[in-house]
Amino acid sequence: MVELGKLILSQNPSLSIHIILVPPPYQPESTTTYISSVSSSFPSITFHRLPTVTPYSSATTQSHEALILEIICFSNPNVHRTLFSISQTFNLRAMIIDFFCTAVLDVVAGDFAFPVYYFFTSGAACLAAFFHLPTLDETTAGKNLKDIHTLLNIPGVPPIKGSDMPTRLLDRNDEVYDAFIWFSKQLSNSSGIIINTFEALENRAIKAITEELCFRNIYPIGPLIVKTRTGDNKTADSCLNWLDSQPEQSVVFLCFGSLGLFSQEQLKEIAIGLERSEQRFLWVVRNPPELQNQTEPDLESLLPDGFLNRTGNRGMVVKSWAPQVPVLNHKAIGGFVTHCGWNSILEAESIKNGNSKAVIMGFVTRRQDSPIYKEFIKWRRP
Repeated sequence: MVELGKLILSQNPSLSIHIILVPPPYQPESTTTYISSVSSSFPSITFHRLPTVTPYSSATTQSHEALILEIICFSNPNVHRTLFSISQTFNLRAMIIDFFCTAVLDVVAGDFAFPVYYFFTSGAACLAAFFHLPTLDETTAGKNLKDIHTLLNIPGVPPIKGSDMPTRLLDRNDEVYDAFIWFSKQLSNSSGIIINTFEALENRAIKAITEELCFRNIYPIGPLIVKTRTGDNKTADSCLNWLDSQPEQSVVFLCFGSLGLFSQEQLKEIAIGLERSEQRFLWVVRNPPELQNQTEPDLESLLPDGFLNRTGNRGMVVKSWAPQVPVLNHKAIGGFVTHCGWNSILEAESIKNGNSKAVIMGFVTRRQDSPIYKEFIKWRRP
């Protein structure tokens, strides 16, 4: 939302952006420094933290998605009060909400007259699937998607297995299945949907939404990419300085995002492959799932004995984070091995602009992204 706010201000600096923060159901990393930085750099962006609410159910008995949805619903009165407070000083022109915040539509419908838009942070193909979801729910009545072995034909989306749909949609008895169906039905009740994509990448999906699925108020504004560094400056500088010393298009960059976690055995297999390849590499290593409580990875214990010494003349291993966008734009990068998260796919597009010979490889952490990733690879071909 912050990056979208910046984009809006770049087009109309006279506007004020107000971002409402719903309290998460867990203790997140502190965002105070980041929020202070944004507020300082962009005085027209104001943050409003809602008070913490207590859900009926325990966090140990609900899925993450169910807990988030319950907290958002419980926060509706606080959203209403915040909107009313803002409206006393500002002329509210529009509201932009996340897909998970669909319940806010009830707040706006009663006492406010401004239009409400969705900001869909995934791609248009994913959005097309959600538009089609109520139809899919009806045509597969009595069946679970996980048990459907024929390919699903969704407008704008390559044929996809039922079992490759989002996990929470695979079983009708899932605690958030009905909520996703309801969300999908509400999409067309909005004034429009802003998508983090662009027509050259997803023309077929966008056309399917506007023509076959009959919703024309689609606004592809991507790629919306965070260009500023948000991690350790020392790590960022060391990565970029090391790349400066490497030949053009000679380095493979391996980075798997916050969800791309490997077991220690898998990390060692990757290391063995890199060593045998004799390829220059820059590799971001995160702790395995079983060691997530540790602050940073112990590379010596996670990787094969002597690996760092044997590959130190042609490879660099960094802990937990690297400045992905600047790295991808560096002339030394010749390949990108990624988890294929949507943001990483969009950031990889920057390789095309600055480094047309770079190769993108990856595995997909979300099964439903697989056919979309294939389309991206086709689009990237010269």
